[in-house]
Amino acid sequence: MVMEYQRHRVEGNWWFMPVSAGTTGAKGLLNVLQGARLQGTELFVREVAQNTVDAYLPGSRGAVRLDFRTEVLTPGRSRRLEDFLLGSSELVQHINAFRGKDRFPERNSVFDKLAGGSSDIPVLFAEDWGTVGLGGDIGGTSGEDHFTRLVYLFGQTHEEGTKGGAFGFGKSVLSVASAVRTVVYYSKPAPRNGVPQPSRLIAVSLFPDHIRTGRSYTGYALCGLIASGDSAFPIHPLEGDLADELARELGFVPRGPLDPGTSMLVLGCSYDVEEIRSAVEKWWWPRIVSGVGGRLEVTFRRGEEVLPSPDPKARADLLPFVTAYERILDKRDDEERARTVQIRSLGRRLVGTLSLVALDDDLGDEDELWFKNRVATFRGPRLVVEYLQAGRDFLTPFVGVFVADPEVDPILRRSEPPAHDHWAPESERLDADERENTIVAAVHKHVWNQAKEFQEALAPQPKESTRRFRALETLLGQVFRKGSGPGPVPPGDQRPIHLSVQQSRIYGQRRDQAVIEVWPREGVGQLKARLEVEAHVLGDADRRQLEKLEVQLRDDRGTLLADGLKAGHSFDIPDGGKRSFLASAATDLESVVRFKVRVSGEA
Repeated sequence: MVMEYQRHRVEGNWWFMPVSAGTTGAKGLLNVLQGARLQGTELFVREVAQNTVDAYLPGSRGAVRLDFRTEVLTPGRSRRLEDFLLGSSELVQHINAFRGKDRFPERNSVFDKLAGGSSDIPVLFAEDWGTVGLGGDIGGTSGEDHFTRLVYLFGQTHEEGTKGGAFGFGKSVLSVASAVRTVVYYSKPAPRNGVPQPSRLIAVSLFPDHIRTGRSYTGYALCGLIASGDSAFPIHPLEGDLADELARELGFVPRGPLDPGTSMLVLGCSYDVEEIRSAVEKWWWPRIVSGVGGRLEVTFRRGEEVLPSPDPKARADLLPFVTAYERILDKRDDEERARTVQIRSLGRRLVGTLSLVALDDDLGDEDELWFKNRVATFRGPRLVVEYLQAGRDFLTPFVGVFVADPEVDPILRRSEPPAHDHWAPESERLDADERENTIVAAVHKHVWNQAKEFQEALAPQPKESTRRFRALETLLGQVFRKGSGPGPVPPGDQRPIHLSVQQSRIYGQRRDQAVIEVWPREGVGQLKARLEVEAHVLGDADRRQLEKLEVQLRDDRGTLLADGLKAGHSFDIPDGGKRSFLASAATDLESVVRFKVRVSGEA
């Protein structure tokens, strides 16, 4: 046994990136995660599966497979990993320079356990099959140089419209899953121009920035075989039989010449495989249930235990979304409680298709209803980008699915942040000259409006009231006659002014606003007037006023004139002129808001 251990002993060589002009620190990469709306297991699953889908190898039996496996290192695997990562003293010397910094363990870290001979170390394997692998030239930057783009570069993205993924962001997600921010990559690249490519193995770490022997380091580090002599790409991976042999001894599934793909070992990972399975179902169900874009097969193991394959249709929270999506795929006709509509932007350009399905009013425990009034949005890769909130909580609950049209896929991709977790109309990557922001904004606007209309159509109609009701959008004001104070509004043409009130909702800012314009009738002359504005939250059926909201009143230049529950302002109306104002009130997407506008005369 000792002789076998010595024969397979492989000591890796570490390289740590020094700080220099233009370098990106590991902390900067990790800070990118702070802008993501998701964290932990869900963010990890989205990124790993996205990389697998993007790396699909044409002709690989029509599907890609992704295997997740959690286990505790055996003593033999622990020794091989210790040899590779700690065989030289370089890593330990750097660790001592950043212990306890930026959440790196002060003591008893995974590296400490490896050095102490412990095998009680949890690891996660993520291995894909039927993908192109990490091939290409070391130092190359073409679309085929996958190893360099993933391991060495930061911030590189796929430019194809049906793909996603930012390699620097991916390294961050994977490193955060490790208690010591270290991931071992093992890959068998697909043949290149018919020529087999060697396997590769390397470790990538995003440690805290630190200073050692008077020199500053970014924290980005690699553990490979030998120094390359190239200052731009200073260390190369293990390759060929050596990479295959070490990979097998570390616990990776062996790969033959016809088994291209990429495997990752996340060191010191505490993610539970059951949570990983749940996240795969939640975010990748469109591709799993339909196979659109290529089938995605995912397996799960906890040690020797094999977990069931993903089954989104068996989940009460996902089945309604699947049903809504299948209505689009099957081109089903609308029903009373199900509707499909096409969403278009300015110029009638098709943006995508929206399917809405009503839910039962009695859904059970409110705490478990995360899916209520949500629309799953996705594009080419069939990863759910976001469960967009829409509609109103007091109306019939529903779920929906929005599928982007392939023609706008590149635009929506450019609007996504590195985490691909929403579509942002304000993204600076959008082409302003082509007004691409209007296409992205159309999704949010029309999805919300269509959801509201769908719910309102399902709502029982209120009985006709015997009370006289005047719509709140109608002029509610009093205009003066000459005298010491305001008087009643004269009927019809006797009113001395015109008044226009145009109300709208600003969804991104969660505000309602009203544009108010006042101008005199012909021949009336200059007038002195006072404007008072209130905003009320309305009830559902009887439209009664429930509560007042704080109102801000501004002039046409944006200058704040007044605010409060009743915002008032005195002003002159010039003969033949017009005065414009903007009233706004903060609200939420569930509330019905109407502005009450009163114009009176002043002596």
